[in-house]
Amino acid sequence: MVPYFLHHSLLHRGPSSDTIVHHGPSWSFLGHCCLSRPPIPHHSLLCQGPSWTLFSIVTLQALEKAYIKDCVSPNEYTAACSRLLVQFKAALKQVQGAEISSIDDFCRKFRLDCPLAMERIKEDRPITIKDDKGNLNRCIADIVSLFITVMDKLRLEIRAMDEPDLRELMETMNRMSHLPPDFEGRQKVNQWLQTLSGMQMLFDLESAYNAFNRSLHS
Repeated sequence: MVPYFLHHSLLHRGPSSDTIVHHGPSWSFLGHCCLSRPPIPHHSLLCQGPSWTLFSIVTLQALEKAYIKDCVSPNEYTAACSRLLVQFKAALKQVQGAEISSIDDFCRKFRLDCPLAMERIKEDRPITIKDDKGNLNRCIADIVSLFITVMDKLRLEIRAMDEPDLRELMETMNRMSHLPPDFEGRQKVNQWLQTLSGMQMLFDLESAYNAFNRSLHS
């Protein structure tokens, strides 16, 4: 989940501002220089759908600054950064065309100056994964990515690949030793994995039964 102070980020003073104020219960970090002059047209910031999601690059820029200033823990940063990267890549694929063919085109078109976020997007991984020699942050990033992938497929009613993704999610969570044995999230994923496995078995048995009936009438 994106940290509270980032999730509730607002463009202060409206669309023409070059200052981002992050509101939170105990943090007043002020992120500057994410938007460069001249100001972005008002209608551009009010766009809906994937185009609006692309502006999460501004939140990603603020997240990078927060991590550098030690205002967010490595684990929280890794999870939030992984989620933002997945969402940004998915949104970019949906709007790519003649006017926007890459992240560089998007930033030029809307006059965004987010060098830290650009580096994260191009490397396609949180900085903690690059710097950490262990597997903890890699597991966190993989789990976040798999959770989002499975949920997105369910929302789009793409069910054929749910079980392999869910199985990989379960295996990755099992590799993360920092999770307690009775972690509720792991138990729920395991329950659904067992349910889907049972449904697959029923499908296979029904297919075998139908094939048997067809052979009797052939």
